[in-house]
Parts: sequence; C-alpha cells; structure tokens
Amino acid sequence: MPNTGRDDARERIKKAAPSHSAETHQKETDKNKKQNADLKKDLPKKHNK
Repeated sequence: MPNTGRDDARERIKKAAPSHSAETHQKETDKNKKQNADLKKDLPKKHNK
C-alpha cells in the first residue's frame, strides 16, 4: 500500500506546481517593483483632476 496522507499530497503538489526557483522569484520581484514605480508616477496626475 502506498503512503497516504501528507507525503502523498506533497508529491501531488510537486507535480502540479511549476518549479519556483529563486531566479523566477527575483524576476517577479523586479517586475513588481517596476510596476509599483510606474503606478506611483501616475498617482499625482489622477488626484489632481
């Protein structure tokens, strides 16, 4: 009988989730920082209408 419970679930998650490496994480972080900077630039314009 195969292991049931946590180990089983962990394996399923590993297969389902794409590998999330540090590199991918860094790219996301950079993208988010840039996006936030762009949004902040737009803020004053929108408030002054």
